[in-house]
Amino acid sequence: MSNQTRFPKRDADFNMYISTVIGYLNSNKTRLIITPTALSKLTELNTLLSGTDKSWNSVYLTSQNPALATKTFIAIKTEVRSQLETALRILFDDIPKSFLTPYDRATLNIPVPATKHSRAKNPDTIPSLSIKNRGHLTIDLRISDVSKIKSKSKPTGIETIEIEGAFLPNTTNPPSDFPQEHDFRHIASVGRATYQRTYTSNQLKGTEYLRSRYLNTRKVAGGWSEIISVVVA
Repeated sequence: MSNQTRFPKRDADFNMYISTVIGYLNSNKTRLIITPTALSKLTELNTLLSGTDKSWNSVYLTSQNPALATKTFIAIKTEVRSQLETALRILFDDIPKSFLTPYDRATLNIPVPATKHSRAKNPDTIPSLSIKNRGHLTIDLRISDVSKIKSKSKPTGIETIEIEGAFLPNTTNPPSDFPQEHDFRHIASVGRATYQRTYTSNQLKGTEYLRSRYLNTRKVAGGWSEIISVVVA
């Protein structure tokens, strides 16, 4: 709970906050302060607030007088505030979370702990492959969400785009059912929706069949895109 504690930054705001909080804890001691640790820290907080000549109430009031607020005195005020915050964090951490009502949290400024992030859903869309530019032994691919062809952004929750290819040299007569699943080889995994495919000179005039799919942040893959073919020029 302590790492959820929020203290005001300005001393003036902290002054109002600490007086309200300690008064509230004293009034609700029977309900919230149930362990020796919490009771000890509440006693310490009361002393730090108003029990000595170097209590917060005293040093904060003096710090508002420019004639008295020397560097040495400001250092004392800073130390007292640090002691108050430390004791308060320990006390808050000792209160069972289930004991805190919404009103408690609002008064003490203890937010509800952040909920765990939900798991990224499995990709439910497939990409569409297209050729943006062609050059000698290169092509520039664009990978678009099939439901938003004009968008340059990946779908929400998608981290990676996987690209595979099945290549046939110019001298090879392809089977009628080419390509099959086992013909494809991994080419690249990219984070952007564009990719430049580079070929070697011995692949010239060959044909490559390309497909792609989306992967989310858990590396769960969606379905494959429609296959496109490219003749290497």
